[in-house]
Amino acid sequence: VAVNLAKKMLDDNAARLVNALLRQIEDFKIEKVLEREDKAEVLALKYSHPTWFVRYMIELLGEEEAIKLFEVNNSPAPVWLRVNTLKTDKEKLIKTLEREGTKVAPDADLPDVFRVIESRKPPIRLSSFSRGLFYIQDKASVLAGHVLDPKPGELIVDVCAAPGGKTSHIAQLMENEGKIIAIDISRLRIKALKNNMKRLGVKIVETKIMDARDIPRKLKIEADRVLVDPACSSTGNLRSRPEVRLWVKKKDVKRFAKLQWEILKSAAEIVKENGILVYSTCSMTLEENEYLIKRFIEDTNSFKIVKAEPFIGKPGFNDLTNAQRLFPHLHDTEGFFIAKLVKTR
Repeated sequence: VAVNLAKKMLDDNAARLVNALLRQIEDFKIEKVLEREDKAEVLALKYSHPTWFVRYMIELLGEEEAIKLFEVNNSPAPVWLRVNTLKTDKEKLIKTLEREGTKVAPDADLPDVFRVIESRKPPIRLSSFSRGLFYIQDKASVLAGHVLDPKPGELIVDVCAAPGGKTSHIAQLMENEGKIIAIDISRLRIKALKNNMKRLGVKIVETKIMDARDIPRKLKIEADRVLVDPACSSTGNLRSRPEVRLWVKKKDVKRFAKLQWEILKSAAEIVKENGILVYSTCSMTLEENEYLIKRFIEDTNSFKIVKAEPFIGKPGFNDLTNAQRLFPHLHDTEGFFIAKLVKTR
C-alpha cells in the first residue's frame, strides 16, 4: 500500500525508495541492538527512557530497582482525586461519584484522597468536577500540603503556585480562614489558578504575578508557612507525562537546580522565625533535591530540617532521612521529593 501510494502521489523513484526502506525494516532485528555491551543503552531502548536517565537511576537505585521503576513508568498512571472539603465530605462525594458512574477507593495514607477504580467518563467531564467537589491531583502532590500543615488564620505563601492544586488544598486545610498569597510568573497560569479557586469555592487567595526570585524586594511580609514547589526537570513524571522523555536532557538538571536554588533562597527570606518552609519537586535527581537542601541548610545557617510528616514515603538520600521520596513503582504516585524546614533565627 505504501509503495503504491508513493508511486501515485510522487513518482517511480519515490516508490522504489519506499520499497527499499520497507525491506530494510522487515529485515531489522531488534535482538541485534539489544546485544550491545552498554547495558544502559539496552535498557533505554527496551523501556523507552532517556539513556542518561537510565544511567542515573541505576547509579541511584541499583539496576534491579531501576528496572522496576522503568517498567512501572510504562504502565498507565493511576488517577487520584482530592475531595474538596470546602464543598462536601468524603462520604457524600463517594455517593455522588457512584451516581455519575465513577467508582473510587479511599486512600489508606491520606484522609482526603481517592483513587479512581473505574469511570464511565473522564473525571474532568463529571458534573461533580464542574461543581468543584473534587480536584484531580496526584497523591504525592496532596502530601506536600499535609506536610506544610497550614492552620486557619495563618499567612501562607505558595510559590510557583499555578494552576492552584496545592493552593486550593492549603485553603481547605485552613477552612477558608486566613490568607494565602499565590505567586506565579505566568499571567496565563494565574488566570487558570483564579478559575480553579472560583470553581472550588476558595476565598482567601491573593494572587501575585511576579518572578519568585524577586520575593524579598516585592513582598514585605513575614509568613507563617511558605511552600516552594518550583519548576523542575519533571523526571518524576515520566509515567503520567511520557512526552517529557522526548525533551528532558541531563543538562536541564543543572539549569533547573540553579533556578530552584535562587527561588528557595528568595522565598526563605519571608519566613518568620519559627516559621515553616516546605520544598517539593516532582524530580528524581539529587541535584534538584537532597544536594540542594543540604547546601541550603549549610549556606543559610538559619534553618533546620525536621521530619516531613505524615511520612509515607522512603527517607531521602545523602543522609537527609527527615526528607521523604515517593516512587512510581513503590507508591503508585509521581516521583516526588518533600523536605520540611523550620526557621531557627
